[in-house]
Amino acid sequence: MLMKTLRDDQALAIDTLREELKAGGTRPVLQAPTGAGKTVIIADIVDRARQKDRKVLITVPAISLIDQTVEALANQGLNDVGVIQAQHPMTDWSRPVQVASVQTLQHRWKEGQMPKADLVLVDEVHRWFNVYPKWMLDKDWLAIPFIGFSATPWTKGLGTLYSRLIVASTIGELIARKVLVPFRTFAPDTPDLSGVRQQKDTTGVTDFVAADLEEVMRPKKLVANIVKTWKELAFDRPTVCFCCSRAHAKQLTEEFESEGIGAAYMDCNTPLMERQAIRRQMLRDEVRVVCNVEIVGIGVDWPEVSCVIYARPTMSDMRFVQNIGRGLRSAEGKTDLLILDHSSTTQRLGFVDEIYGYHPVLDDGKSKTDKPVPILLPKECPNCHLLKAPRVSVCPHCGHKVEEHATPVAVERGTLREIKQGDEMSDLRSRLPDKPHCFGQLYWWGMKKGYKPGWAAVKTKEIFGAFPRAREPAPETISAPTPELVEYIYLSTEKWKKEQNNAKRAVARRRTAQERAQRDEQIIASVRTQFVDGLMTEEDMEELS
Repeated sequence: MLMKTLRDDQALAIDTLREELKAGGTRPVLQAPTGAGKTVIIADIVDRARQKDRKVLITVPAISLIDQTVEALANQGLNDVGVIQAQHPMTDWSRPVQVASVQTLQHRWKEGQMPKADLVLVDEVHRWFNVYPKWMLDKDWLAIPFIGFSATPWTKGLGTLYSRLIVASTIGELIARKVLVPFRTFAPDTPDLSGVRQQKDTTGVTDFVAADLEEVMRPKKLVANIVKTWKELAFDRPTVCFCCSRAHAKQLTEEFESEGIGAAYMDCNTPLMERQAIRRQMLRDEVRVVCNVEIVGIGVDWPEVSCVIYARPTMSDMRFVQNIGRGLRSAEGKTDLLILDHSSTTQRLGFVDEIYGYHPVLDDGKSKTDKPVPILLPKECPNCHLLKAPRVSVCPHCGHKVEEHATPVAVERGTLREIKQGDEMSDLRSRLPDKPHCFGQLYWWGMKKGYKPGWAAVKTKEIFGAFPRAREPAPETISAPTPELVEYIYLSTEKWKKEQNNAKRAVARRRTAQERAQRDEQIIASVRTQFVDGLMTEEDMEELS
């Protein structure tokens, strides 16, 4: 066997997974940053399963990743592997370890031909497919362990299928171990995204509309500045550039080439052989910059990349961390990763190593009603445009010192919007009818529920900061409340109940403390009386104390 020796963090992650399975948690997810050695962990798990004569099924989110997974397992000494894919040369259902794309398994599911397995390993588990809940919740599969793997297992609702998030290691820990390299981020441009629309994808993640991004990111001046900045800061570095569309990627490729810089273009239609050829050209220094659209973003191992140009604004933690992770792997002669962020994404979401802290558990799919947590985002050095931590006055790159450092402003991640007291109500008011109609709708609700006459006026004051002018609303304003107003009614009621319960608990705690203090005083008084009466000695007193 060619199995690599496990690092301490990898061994601990596997032990934690085994303990979780022994305890009955058959659906854990292992979170490991890009470069943490996920393949080594998977190979070790497969090897342990085979020692117990168990069949293993490994799923990948794209057909293009099948050969890559088989090759990675072979490099770890696992060769008894078959592939579930039509006309693939390695198709062999008799092999105890099978690798299949989710797309192929979806067809097998519809045809009732799912392969048998004693253990299922789901790679890139953050990629959601509709077959997952049907498959994992099927009665024949409920007792089969499923283990998910991802650098970013933060998909909405993932916690409805999986039981626990297990963190194998963090970016900071892996940088300290020199498994990953440290990074520096420069923000030479801040595009105006105020007019860019937002929409939710199939997994419920909100992000910018691609067509709008293209309009913002393709002006000649910005494209030329991307090339100019790269020439100034990263001329000798193998580079991957993330673009917002094919047209944008082609435009940037042409702009680099016009400056005499070897550049290449890749998108989802670029054949695998051509992608491999581009990689070889990069290794020979014939190509310095690869402009792509989501091709080098997930499941691609190019450790030689030491610069990432981020020209694709996003609000998605998963996309950002996966993309930047392509450059964090260590390689011979590589000292750090240079991030040229032309999208303001770092200023909107934070540094990649900090983002992990915002996802401590698997998402349960429920709507979050808590207020956004105010955070301090990175600040730009006015001299060299390096992004540095808040409250840092001296730039670690150019040494520029900010003499009068402004007080850091707490903002809501993803928006660059300052969080101020009362912002929630301001947002709510922008989605509700005017004050008279809100009063009328609240009046209608209160009458239906049998609330006291003044309830609607009090609620109106909560929202608008002042009571209605009239004791009762005008008849034409009385109607059923809008969904947004109903949501607020329920949330505010729950909040009121919680506050009442907390107040009751506080009263009970104070009462208990008072009763305990009274008992202690009575005991002390009794002991003193007995001591005075000669019924207790000093030794007895010391023993009691």
